[in-house]
Amino acid sequence: MGFWQLTVPTSPDTSEGFTNFLWEQGALGVVEEGGPAEPPRVRAFFPDSASSTGLVAGVAAYAAELRALGFATAPASVDGRSLAPLLHGEKIESWRSVALVEHRGPVRQLTDPDMPGLRGGNPPTYEAIRMQRGLYVEYMTGEKEYHDFATDPDELRNTFASLPAEQKAALHATLDAVQNCHDAKSCEAAERVGRTAMRN
Repeated sequence: MGFWQLTVPTSPDTSEGFTNFLWEQGALGVVEEGGPAEPPRVRAFFPDSASSTGLVAGVAAYAAELRALGFATAPASVDGRSLAPLLHGEKIESWRSVALVEHRGPVRQLTDPDMPGLRGGNPPTYEAIRMQRGLYVEYMTGEKEYHDFATDPDELRNTFASLPAEQKAALHATLDAVQNCHDAKSCEAAERVGRTAMRN
């Protein structure tokens, strides 16, 4: 059975409530995380059969109810954005253009949520950015990949070597900026760097 992960930024006052809510929604497991240097969050694991759209809508509605009751659902330093406007059909002028993907591997424990299937790959640790037009990956081994979705939608041909030097530098700078941003303002700035990398 496969599963996927949902991460919800919380506050110290709402972590337990979100944990209970996610269990009630059918989570296979829920972990509360955070510490002195990190804002609190809850990670929940759901079977592949669970509807991500329905769960995200449910979390957004639950968070709205908590805010209406006077609870802060996430600290101001959290770099995420509410999905509620999208769920209500509102047009968003400036939305994220870059998504950070982080993987620690190769995965060796059978109970790890990232454990691949029998025929799945088990790559080494990598950091990546997914953009509207492409995917850029930097592996811990030093290898780099770039896939242009217009010409390589199945991500089968690594074209990083053929990119101009300025695009390679822009992609690396975007990955570095997005990986190291820690609040809404710095993450918005990192995404502006990402728009430059996508234009090339």
